[in-house]
This record gives sequence, structure tokens and C-alpha cells, in this order.
Amino acid sequence: MTEKIHISLTPLQANAVQVALDTYIEMQSEDPDPDFSRLLVTANEALKSVSRAFEIQENDPIKNFKQYVWGFYGKGGIYEFDCPRDKILKACDIASKHYNFEGDSIDRENVREILQKWGYHETR
Repeated sequence: MTEKIHISLTPLQANAVQVALDTYIEMQSEDPDPDFSRLLVTANEALKSVSRAFEIQENDPIKNFKQYVWGFYGKGGIYEFDCPRDKILKACDIASKHYNFEGDSIDRENVREILQKWGYHETR
């Protein structure tokens, strides 16, 4: 009998799990792993990464967005930029006021464009 595990995930964590599953499925086509051990490792690493990058405060969407963007463009982020934290946060403030703000990936890309207009670049 299979035991069911119930967990609660934020949308960002759920997205990380989906990426891990997609990666696992792609890996399976090349080298089958019947015990799913690589899936578990990949999903666990994705969740750890998301949990570190996004400490969600449900009651403050702007703060959530800033943390979300920092996880992408801040020091150690997925697409780290060569700019200080205060500039990234200022770009977030601008994006949240001058665009149809929803705090999503489109808004994150708006922040990226602002940073690039200011002369900052992705370092990795």
C-alpha cells in the first residue's frame, strides 16, 4: 500500500517542483531510474533553493515581489546582476508603480529592463 503525503506549497515552490519533475522526465528518456531517487534529489534541491530565495510574506505583495526579484537578480541569484541591492529594490518600486503590476514574471522582466537601462548587466 502506498502512503500519501500531504504538503502545502507556495506557488513558487510548486513551480520549482514542476521544473524538477520536467527535468526528471527528460532524464528518464536518456537513462531510466526506476526507484525515482534522482527525482527526489532534484525536487528537494529545487525546493531548498526556492525556500531560500523566497521567504514569502503573504500580507505584503510588494515585499514578496522584491524578495522574488532578489532571488533572480540579487547576489547569488539565478541571473545575478552587477548592481547593489538598493538599486534592485528601487527598480522594483518603479516597476510596481509604472506598469500594470501583478508581481509576476512579466514585472520581474520589467525590473530587468530597468536595471539594464541603468547600465547594469547579468554576471552569470
